[in-house]
Amino acid sequence: MSDSEQSTSSANAPRSTSNFILNELSKIKSSSKRILSGDARVTSNNKVKSCDCRDHSILETAGYWTECERLHFTSPIPYQPVMMLHNVSNPDNALITPVSYLLDGDSTSDYYSYRSEISLESSPDTEYTLQQSQLPLAVSGEEIYKYFFHGHQQVSSSTTDESIGSVIVTFIRDTYNSQDVIRLICRTVCEMSYLVLPISFFGDRVRDDQIVSRLSKYMNITPSLRIASLPEFPDELLKIDTPFIKQHVKIGVIWVKENQTTLDDIFNNENNSPLFDQFLDLLGDRVRLSEFKGYDGGLPQNSNLQAVVTVWRNIEFMFHVSTFLPFVEDERLLERKRHIYNDIVCFVFLEAKHTKFSPSVMTSKVLHSFIVVQIDPDASLNDSTPYRVGVVARNTVPLFDCRVPPNREFPRNSAFREWLLTKAVNGERASYSSKDFCAIHRRTRRQLLDKLLDQIEAYDSEKKNYENSNQYQTVINGCNCRQWNYSYQTIKNRSAPDP
Repeated sequence: MSDSEQSTSSANAPRSTSNFILNELSKIKSSSKRILSGDARVTSNNKVKSCDCRDHSILETAGYWTECERLHFTSPIPYQPVMMLHNVSNPDNALITPVSYLLDGDSTSDYYSYRSEISLESSPDTEYTLQQSQLPLAVSGEEIYKYFFHGHQQVSSSTTDESIGSVIVTFIRDTYNSQDVIRLICRTVCEMSYLVLPISFFGDRVRDDQIVSRLSKYMNITPSLRIASLPEFPDELLKIDTPFIKQHVKIGVIWVKENQTTLDDIFNNENNSPLFDQFLDLLGDRVRLSEFKGYDGGLPQNSNLQAVVTVWRNIEFMFHVSTFLPFVEDERLLERKRHIYNDIVCFVFLEAKHTKFSPSVMTSKVLHSFIVVQIDPDASLNDSTPYRVGVVARNTVPLFDCRVPPNREFPRNSAFREWLLTKAVNGERASYSSKDFCAIHRRTRRQLLDKLLDQIEAYDSEKKNYENSNQYQTVINGCNCRQWNYSYQTIKNRSAPDP
């Protein structure tokens, strides 16, 4: 395609759409540069204004935000920039809501409108029901590649950008709402970006190499992306992604009673109340670690300790219940701290009317999100007293689904369990984008991407040397068919031309 055709390649898409797509593509590199320079997407300078609500079960705490429909920030805390997976019971037909899903005819404002709120209403006159597929589960870019890219015909390109380092872009052609689109995943050392773009943005009958060339231009990648010829490249990408796909989750569970406001008060609780036992039974099944063969969450398998476990949406959960962990009074509760302080998300079962929970009590550098489940201590096991729920997280954690309903009340049933586990997984995955975890993931991702690009360079060099060899020329001349597009691997393994 000529330069003049390139300049009008996006003419088929509405101008507002084209401008927005160009902006989104350019932001991939600029975001990585900002993170590498130390300017994290969410900073600890964000502060929450005082909430008008007086019935929160959480104390306003510096350095934390509390989820509320009247939540205000002195500086913006972004929404969790991830995909949401719906219809998880049938992944082959699942709907993925990506970071950017902008198609022909869509308004740019629709980009932000996909975060639909789930109405969770409960009243004595209506039965509370909730289907599993209604609750969006945060899905990482690595999972998107594993389940929706790998095994499909794809085009991957790579380069080492002069300012952000290793970059790998993979796309597949697809159809959505009768439109031809490309689904695109861009990997950098900082993050993965997933977009779905109309093919018309790149022009009519556009070739794969032309798409790669335009992506280099629109993303400001220098030097330009080159299509990767390594045959096992898709499998190598899957190996890179594997460390970041979490199929095991460990969650802390603490029990707070009336007037308990210190760590010693909370961790000295031993004998469960009936209401706390009811909550644990809602979460999962009780097992003896000595008889349990599943995910142990760091607990000693050969012990006679009790634990709560469950498997939900193919994710194994281990709940670190404070009252089930070893308790030795003269050892400063080290065993209980050691496990719960190394969890990212913690459930706080607040069995109190007047006491509020403060996240500052838990002086852990790993704990980032708390889900507080409050109940009146005078409630009976079988009455209709609801749970009241609050969510609090560090200011470095972006907001995450599923949102707490306005009245913050849930019935004590399996529908609430569905919401609670979804919220916990989304909270943990949102916490990974905080600066504390980003640095760790960035080091790992850089090593893996750099190693793969070295493999590509070595393969291309070997391929070039082979193609310049007499053996290669003999094979080609013997075939007498220079137009055949043999892959390097096919020619290399061939000892003689086809008859």
